[in-house]
Amino acid sequence: MPESEPKASLGIGTLVSETFTIVFERWFLVIVLGFVPTFIGQLASSFLAGANLTLASQQLAYSGLTGNFASILAGVISIAAMSITFALLVQYAFDANLHRPLALKRYITTAFRTLLPNAALNILILLVLGLVAFTIATAAGAANLSPVVLVPLLLVALLWVYSVFSVTIPAVVISRDGFRGILRSFHLTKDYRWPIVAAITLTIFFIVILSLVLGFFVFFFGMSGGFVGIILSVLVLASISSLASGLLSVLITLIFARLCEIKEGTTMEQIAGVFD
Repeated sequence: MPESEPKASLGIGTLVSETFTIVFERWFLVIVLGFVPTFIGQLASSFLAGANLTLASQQLAYSGLTGNFASILAGVISIAAMSITFALLVQYAFDANLHRPLALKRYITTAFRTLLPNAALNILILLVLGLVAFTIATAAGAANLSPVVLVPLLLVALLWVYSVFSVTIPAVVISRDGFRGILRSFHLTKDYRWPIVAAITLTIFFIVILSLVLGFFVFFFGMSGGFVGIILSVLVLASISSLASGLLSVLITLIFARLCEIKEGTTMEQIAGVFD
C-alpha cells in the first residue's frame, strides 16, 4: 500500500511575519481603513442608543430611540460596520501581498456589494461562538470547575471553533463565494485548524504587547487632562483597535491564500483574477 504524501506545512512563522510587514509598511492606511467604518458605525449606534456629551461645561444629552428594535438595529449596524472594515482590510492585504496598486474605489464597492452575506455570516459565526461559550460555561458550572481551568479551556475551544470559520470573509470578499463562503472555509481549514489556532494566538500575543506599549501613551495623554489630551487618548485607542483589526484581517487573508494554494493548487495571482 503506497504511503500517503506528507501534509504541506501552513508556514505559521512566514504568515505572521508577512502580516506584520504588510500592516506596518502602510500603518496609517491600515488605521484609516479600520477606523472610519467603525467610527461611523459607532456614531449610528450612539444615535439609536442615546449619548451624553460635555462641551464647554454644558451637558448635552440625547435620549435616543427606545425599545428592543432600536437595540437590535444598533447591533446590526455595529456588525455591518465591522463587516465593511474587514472587507476593506482583506482586499488591502491581498493587493499588498501581490504588490498591486491600491484601489480604494474597488475596495469600497466590493465591501458594500458583499455586505449582506458578509454581515449575515458574521452574525452566524458570533452566534455559534456564543453557543459554544454558553455550553462550556454551563458544563463547567455543573462540574464545579475552577476558573483557572475554565478560562484556558474556554479560550482554546473558542479559538478552535473560530478556526473552522476563519477564512469565511476572504472567501466571500475575494472569491465572491457569497453565503457558500462558510462552507468553503469549513473545507479549506480541515486538517489545518490547530496551526491556524497557533498563528492567531501568536498574532494576538504580539497585539497585546503592542497595546501595552501604546497604552502608555493613552495613560500619559489622559493624565495630562484637557480637551487635547482626551482627543489624543481617543485617537491612540482608535489606532490600537484599527491596528489589531488590520493584523488579524491580514493574517486571515494570508491563511486563506495559503490554504487555497495547498488544497486547490491556486496561487494568489490566480485568485486575484476575480478583480480583473
